[in-house]
Amino acid sequence: MSMDIRYMTKSWRSFVCKGRTAMKSICHLRKLISDAEYRLNNLHNERGLRTGDKQIRVLNERLANPMATMKMILDKLLIIRDKTCQYLSTTRMCMDDEILCNYEITPNLRTPQLLEILEFLRSRFDPEWEVKEMVVLALDNIGSAEDMEMLIDAWGNCRHAGGEEFSQKLNEYLDALMGNH
Repeated sequence: MSMDIRYMTKSWRSFVCKGRTAMKSICHLRKLISDAEYRLNNLHNERGLRTGDKQIRVLNERLANPMATMKMILDKLLIIRDKTCQYLSTTRMCMDDEILCNYEITPNLRTPQLLEILEFLRSRFDPEWEVKEMVVLALDNIGSAEDMEMLIDAWGNCRHAGGEEFSQKLNEYLDALMGNH
């Protein structure tokens, strides 16, 4: 379980990074679609209208891939969040047992410390996942480039599961796990 926590936090960061890339693709494609729609509105000949319409359809088809990627990433983040809650529940039950309560996971890591990091991760992953969910749900209803930039910022700004405090707490746990304390 303790090594799985390490893997989950690395995966969380990796998925957020992949999401940033997908968000940039979505932003770029939305801009291309918007530009094509603007040009289409200014066309008056049949051939130009057909070409513009086809271009918009192709761009929308290309947009489906990063949109699906964002939904897949959200699902993966949900799995990590839920697994963290499951581990937290299991560890809390262990704390009720006198022997397991003092179990030495590594020479520097005991069950109470594992409980502490799991509570910390849950308190961070829950609100961060809610922000990510809001972003993914809003992607279908983007009205402007400013709205898209706001969503990109919301995705990339990991206030809860990022930053100096998060990294410091995680590094302390990893040091204890690896026996570097």
